[in-house]
Amino acid sequence: RGSERWHSVETLLDAYGDLTFSLAHDVTVTLREYAVYARSTGADCPYYLVERRFEDGRAALLDDFAPPPPFSDDLFRYVPGSRSARYWFCGGPRSGTFLHADPLCTAAWNAVTCGAKRWCFLPPETDLAS
Repeated sequence: RGSERWHSVETLLDAYGDLTFSLAHDVTVTLREYAVYARSTGADCPYYLVERRFEDGRAALLDDFAPPPPFSDDLFRYVPGSRSARYWFCGGPRSGTFLHADPLCTAAWNAVTCGAKRWCFLPPETDLAS
C-alpha cells in the first residue's frame, strides 16, 4: 500500500492529510498544514516532521509497507527491555539534520518514497572537530 499512498505529496495527503504530527517539542500540525509550510518556506534549514507515536490513524503508516527482506529481522527484539525504534520522517526541500551518530547506535535503514534525499557518509577515522 505504501507505494500507492506515498509516491507523491498529493497521494500522501489524500491518505493522511488530516492526521496530526509532531513538528517540534510542543507543536503539532496536520500533514496538510506541514505540506503548505514545506512548499512555501525559504528557511535554510526548515523543520521536518518526526513521528514516533503510531497510535490511532498514524498506525496505518506502519501497515503501509514492510522492511525489505535484508532488514526484516529486528534485532532489538532479542535485547531484554528494549523495543523497536521506529520513526517516520517527512521533510521538504533543504530539510534534514546536522552531522550526527545514530543515538541508539543502530544500523538503521531509510526509504525515500517521494522526491530525493542526500546522505553523507564519513569514514570512522574522520576528525569531526576539524
